[in-house]
Amino acid sequence: MQHVKGLTLKVREGFLRSYLENGFNQNTFITRSNHVNDELYLNLTDFQSVLSGTLDENFLIDVLGQVIDCGDVENIQCTGGKQRKKLEFTLSNIK
Repeated sequence: MQHVKGLTLKVREGFLRSYLENGFNQNTFITRSNHVNDELYLNLTDFQSVLSGTLDENFLIDVLGQVIDCGDVENIQCTGGKQRKKLEFTLSNIK
């Protein structure tokens, strides 16, 4: 467990739901914490289920992994004429 100082959170409106976008900058500071909480606060989807391609694409899921490849930010045109930024990346399972 770690403490994070200098993290920014912004409410964003997604296509299906609102979400929080977190941001790290040069002033973000992370330190170790001894706090232990056994309560599960994330509903993570099994990595193999994601890879299998059998999940319902109409539902958003939570995933956690290590970014091993990251593409360039692209500007794309979305439904309703809105401009959005798109970033494709590859996640590796954390074991």
